[in-house]
Amino acid sequence: DAAKVKSAAESISKTGDKIAKIVKSLRAFAHSQDNVPMDTISVHELVQETLDFCKVRFYNHGIDIQVGQIPDDLEIQCRLIQIEEVLLNLFNNAHDAILELPERWIIVEAFDRGANVHIQITDSGNGIPEKVADSMMMPFFTTKTMGRGLGLGLSIVTDIVEKHHGQIFLDRTHSNTRFVVSLPKVQK
Repeated sequence: DAAKVKSAAESISKTGDKIAKIVKSLRAFAHSQDNVPMDTISVHELVQETLDFCKVRFYNHGIDIQVGQIPDDLEIQCRLIQIEEVLLNLFNNAHDAILELPERWIIVEAFDRGANVHIQITDSGNGIPEKVADSMMMPFFTTKTMGRGLGLGLSIVTDIVEKHHGQIFLDRTHSNTRFVVSLPKVQK
């Protein structure tokens, strides 16, 4: 019936407009920090402060979160709030991915890689399927159930990391799920 088709088309159009406004708002928030000067930040403190936001939730869900090797003198130049947002998003994604697994753990480590610092977040998941891995950084891509996410997290995370002259990638060689955030190291 033509009236139902017209109504459905209008609903789709309105939903599309709402999504566009949400995206614009989220991007504006993420970019509102772009003019804030970068500070020299201890990677160890960055990780600890970010974990303070979510460790109780993880504990309450039986997820063991461990801070592995992070040299005390490792520092990056960054906008703290933005990089905390990056790590928090990765922690939350790990949380959601392993919540139903019998073994639930997350390990955060950081390594000096010459000109860069690699912050590794590894969880007890068994990796990410190739098809998902190839699309996961794209806006609106999500594996979560309806209402659990917009599919913008990794897209925004990638944008923030790139604005810090870094990169984020999935370590496909690891048997578990491991994301690596690579950021320029403060040279001493």
